[in-house]
Amino acid sequence: MRRRMFAIAAVLLLLLLTWVWMGRPPERPGPERPRTKEPQVEVEVAVAEVSEALATEPVATVIPTAPTRPVEPARPPPEPKGSVLGRVTVGPDPPPRRPILLPDGKESLTEDAIVDRKRRLQGAFVYVKRGLDGHRLPPPAIPAFLDVVGYRFDPHVLGVRAGQELRITGFDPHVHLPRTISFDNPGEAAVPPWRGTFRRKEIMMKVVCDVHPWESAWIGVVDHPFFAVTSDEGLYGLPEMPAGRYTIETWHERYASVARTVDVPAGDRVAVDFFLDARK
Repeated sequence: MRRRMFAIAAVLLLLLLTWVWMGRPPERPGPERPRTKEPQVEVEVAVAEVSEALATEPVATVIPTAPTRPVEPARPPPEPKGSVLGRVTVGPDPPPRRPILLPDGKESLTEDAIVDRKRRLQGAFVYVKRGLDGHRLPPPAIPAFLDVVGYRFDPHVLGVRAGQELRITGFDPHVHLPRTISFDNPGEAAVPPWRGTFRRKEIMMKVVCDVHPWESAWIGVVDHPFFAVTSDEGLYGLPEMPAGRYTIETWHERYASVARTVDVPAGDRVAVDFFLDARK
């Protein structure tokens, strides 16, 4: 726009100069006439008018704009979670642990009932039995591990997800032959190292060694991540559970299972203790 105005001004100026120097007829002698404007004054006025027009003409300014990104749809807020925690204890006179003489000459104890002086039970499997309908929870990519070390399975009780890989590894100088005893999944038997998966949920699957009869373990196969094994103080925790009503059950190889129904609040935690007294 500014270039166009400068071009107009140049054309006007050229026309004025031509009219002044070339277009005027020669003057004849006679009485002198008064002049209203001198040619130079007319040129200055024309130039001033063009300059004023340029000053008042709006100038378009081009501002580069950043490329726009597509707007992502708003995501719903995360679902509030709750937690369940508690302790598992047993009645008086728990079954004693029996001594075992190992092939290397050392002595160990059975692990089918580990109870401390306060009757807190270790190795109980606590899991959500009902209440997770409609929640699709794929198995994790990280495998679970069961080791054969010191002529025993470590851990004695563990949980795996249906479809999750399980690895059994041996660390003893003697040969071990683990074998699963299952009702809902195909039985497996192999010399470690072994890896495989169990496709169906099952509470519980027993693992034995066909070489050393005292070696045993228990595996809980579930289709969700809400399970735990009690610690040496009988404690367990089920974190990050969707709010709702659930049936939680405790399983142990020497005690009858106990189930309880609990309402898990959103963004809060609830304590659920279990007392096991009836023997299997």
